[in-house]
Amino acid sequence: MRLANALSGRVERLVPRVPPLVQWYLCGPTVYNHAHLGHARTMVSFDLLRRFLHKRGHYVDLAISITDVDDKVIRAARERSTPALELAAEFESSFFEDMDALGVLRPNAALRVSDHIEDIIDFARRIESQGFAYPDGSGNLWFDTRAFDQSGHHKYGKLRPAAFKERERGIESEHGKKSSSDFALWKAAKDGEIFWESPWGKGRPGWHIECSAMS
Repeated sequence: MRLANALSGRVERLVPRVPPLVQWYLCGPTVYNHAHLGHARTMVSFDLLRRFLHKRGHYVDLAISITDVDDKVIRAARERSTPALELAAEFESSFFEDMDALGVLRPNAALRVSDHIEDIIDFARRIESQGFAYPDGSGNLWFDTRAFDQSGHHKYGKLRPAAFKERERGIESEHGKKSSSDFALWKAAKDGEIFWESPWGKGRPGWHIECSAMS
């Protein structure tokens, strides 16, 4: 079986590290509302691939992320006067009910951001220790895209260059950032928001870091 590799830009043969096991991590939903057509398209498409791999004799160990800590979740919870994690749990259940109705196989594991805060903090600290992140003194930790680009690693945004360029154009520089393309690995808590203690102060993960840590 051959699949497109977004990092290399080539179509390459799928070679499991420990055949016949295929370990697969899929970025799942941000559970602030009911599932929409985009969720259905993604889940059905990958379900077909998963079933095909099963048919070819592979065992697919699929884990998906559940983003239950996020700006959208907090905003929706505030509008409904409901605790953020309670609202997220409600829409997580709704999501899986909808996917069941579409015949999508359940994942082997659903990894919630709120269950992996320590893992995310440890991962962010490793990034900071390597010189690819910086605190701004206000409780935020920013990923330094320029430092990463200058390190000799793959250029940041290489996986989706067109989307990254579009994102750069649409983002204005925020207070404490060195570059408009930098993004928060850890976000300082605002009044009334859910938070956890961290080396940078009370806060919560930034949107980009969860999948990197949980995968």
